[in-house]
Amino acid sequence: GKSVFSKNQDTSIKNENQWIVNIELHTDYYIDKSLKFGIAPDADLEYDFYDYRKPRALGKIPSVYFNRPEWDEQYPVFASDIKPSLEDMLEWEFEVYCKEKKELTISFNNVENIPDINEVYLLDLSRSQYSNLRENKDYTFIPVYSVSRFKVVVGSRDDIDEQLSNLIPSKYVLGKNYPNPFNPETTIPFDAPEEMELSLKIYNVLGQEVKTLYEGRVQPGRSFFSWDGKNYAGKNVPGGVYIYSVKLKHGQRYSGKMILMK
Repeated sequence: GKSVFSKNQDTSIKNENQWIVNIELHTDYYIDKSLKFGIAPDADLEYDFYDYRKPRALGKIPSVYFNRPEWDEQYPVFASDIKPSLEDMLEWEFEVYCKEKKELTISFNNVENIPDINEVYLLDLSRSQYSNLRENKDYTFIPVYSVSRFKVVVGSRDDIDEQLSNLIPSKYVLGKNYPNPFNPETTIPFDAPEEMELSLKIYNVLGQEVKTLYEGRVQPGRSFFSWDGKNYAGKNVPGGVYIYSVKLKHGQRYSGKMILMK
């Protein structure tokens, strides 16, 4: 039978009608290297013989996979997604599962096999950030959710620019902390349309400063800040209502309320 994964395929040749990129997920103790995406002349946009399933990860082991419930509602986890030859732009959404808040790296191998006429970008949908995979084939992040969502886009500069402009927030937004109420830790999201200096402080209901959670620059996109319910001295604060407040360098302030349960 036909297979785009033939060992005889010369991966040094840039074929505009057939190429494969491998995705690897690296942790400090484990590598998941089963994921593949690409194009082939006889592939289908829907599920076909090029697209194969991925065995379930054991326990809490981090994994990277294509979530395709439209292909199989009962078992939507796939290890490959091969599409027909490129026209204007193609995109591949995938997910990373990790229960722990530890540093992960996604690596993209053989990006150079994609014809130079195409731009190749990774969109971090959970953080509203992006990375040019031709410039850097590794993307490092710390997961905030147990499932982080990503998308690879391949296509013309104009099409890619539209995707990137839709990804980045259009205004400053201080999100609601979660969980709320919380004990012992909560996470505060903040959206920024541009690189910006800010400070994030925690106050009690009397307006007394409890802790400076962050002071420095943030990149365009969504940033996440965690508070463990402790003050400047590293001691647990009593339960109750607290205020989290972001102040931007040019003076704007955004605030929200949260409840620490004891």
